Amino acid sequence: NKVDTPFTYLRADHDLGVWYTDGAVSQDTAIEISKGIAPWQEVFVTDYDEFYLVGWNNSTSQLSEDGLQQMKAIFERAKQEKKPILLATHVPINSVVDDSLEKESRKVDSQDRAKLWGKDCLYQPNETTQKFLDMILAKDSPVKAVFAGHLHFKYTVPLNEKITEYVLDKSFSGNVGVIRVE
Repeated sequence: NKVDTPFTYLRADHDLGVWYTDGAVSQDTAIEISKGIAPWQEVFVTDYDEFYLVGWNNSTSQLSEDGLQQMKAIFERAKQEKKPILLATHVPINSVVDDSLEKESRKVDSQDRAKLWGKDCLYQPNETTQKFLDMILAKDSPVKAVFAGHLHFKYTVPLNEKITEYVLDKSFSGNVGVIRVE
């Protein structure tokens, strides 16, 4: 049976990594297999009338210039419509006002890495990705919340004075994150 409900499938390291296979599956093959579940695209957007759900697919990689242009258009439309954005990404974004998530991420990593996007973190943004991060954190950003994973533990942190980031727990051990939008 098929459940008929809207969903966004954001892939990342566990979906696309071939490091856990016997070597017979390439990343291109992993992407092709995942297309059987949902389309492959870099940026997803779903209009839920009161807000936009925007997804950054494969966020263990840098955002492309095309992806940045798509995000710019989505952000502009949201601003014009005065509609908030809820952003979903696999890799969390480092806070500019609170270093507790960075510290916690380093503490649980055997190599003392902060598995976040940001300065002095494992995911160092190139110029294009940095422009996107700056858009998210800008004073006029329509982003109201960021939902992420990747760290395999649950955490909530302010990204700045206006945006809260919710890191969801690992689902492979049976956890499910339920988000209620009010």
